[in-house]
Amino acid sequence: MATKIELIKELRKTTQASMMDCKKALEQNNDDLEKAIKWLRENGIVKSAKKLGKVAADGCIVLHSDHHKAVMVEINSQTDFVARSQELTDFAQLMISEVFKKATPTTTIEEVTQYELQGKEKVAERLALVASKTDEKIVLRRLMVFESKTNHIFSYLHANKRIGVILEVEGKFDEQDGKHLAMHIAANSPQFIDQDNVDQTWLANETSIIKSQAKLEVQDNPKKAAFLDKTIAGRVNKLLIDICLVNQKYLVDESKTVGQFLKEKNSKVIHFVRFEVGEGIVKEAVDFASEVSAQMKK
Repeated sequence: MATKIELIKELRKTTQASMMDCKKALEQNNDDLEKAIKWLRENGIVKSAKKLGKVAADGCIVLHSDHHKAVMVEINSQTDFVARSQELTDFAQLMISEVFKKATPTTTIEEVTQYELQGKEKVAERLALVASKTDEKIVLRRLMVFESKTNHIFSYLHANKRIGVILEVEGKFDEQDGKHLAMHIAANSPQFIDQDNVDQTWLANETSIIKSQAKLEVQDNPKKAAFLDKTIAGRVNKLLIDICLVNQKYLVDESKTVGQFLKEKNSKVIHFVRFEVGEGIVKEAVDFASEVSAQMKK
């Protein structure tokens, strides 16, 4: 017999409802999974069964910040049309305002769904209403909160609201410096601050791939084979330049690296996070014939 935790996990996987909603649904229905799904639908938390299998891979980034705190949330919808709709925009602004007031660096996205908006309905309830009005699956995917009493917090939201950045800087950084560096991160997608922060398991895996590729390229060329180690080292070094923030050419002044710019300012990046809508989500691939057939069956 499945445990309570297993039932909650299964219900969340099936419905995409929050942990708290799944727990309540099971409590209201004596741990009967099918009845719990029906209860979630009846209560507007899951509008219809046909949406459960759909992928919400579009959406928007919403953020709010001041000099010592920043919050950023990715909201996913199924289409860009809904992501830009007034319904979702209004919800996003209400939600991020509450998140900024209440969230801490340890807050989870599940906890955010239980926040009350202006002392009235919960985030999850308003989200379900927006999903109902737009007839799309909409989810809060992830959250990031930076907070510091001593360092400066900066943020940048791209005009299309699909890329957002927040970063924490120690040192003499003004508003323009912070905005420019956040824009650089948005444009250049660094994965780590510097080589000391690079995940060694990840680097070992990438190095192994580079070695395999290089060996294939020189297997029939003895002259190139003699320089195999140098070739591998060069490619690994280029990879580290590409993925480490301080090694990248600074977007605002390409005559220097980000690291050199930070040194001039006697400053140091403590953390940064870059969100891009839908990254890591595999979208549904539906051919035209299948799409027409699906529409005819509705």
